[in-house]
Amino acid sequence: MALTVAPASLVDNNQFFCPTVFGRMKAYFGVGRFMVRGIRNVKIETGLVMMAMNMTKMVIMAG
Repeated sequence: MALTVAPASLVDNNQFFCPTVFGRMKAYFGVGRFMVRGIRNVKIETGLVMMAMNMTKMVIMAG
C-alpha cells in the first residue's frame, strides 16, 4: 500500500482554516460535542451552526 503526500499548499491552508472555524464554533457557540448521533444528523447540526456563524458575520458587516 503506497502512502500519498498532500501538496504543501493544501497542508498549509488546512492548518490555518480548520482550527479557526472549529475554534469559533466551540468558543462563541458552545459546540463542544455534537448532540446527535449518525452522520446525517451531524451534517444537519453542523449546517445549522455554520448558518448561525454566517448570519453573525453578516450582522457584524452590516454594522
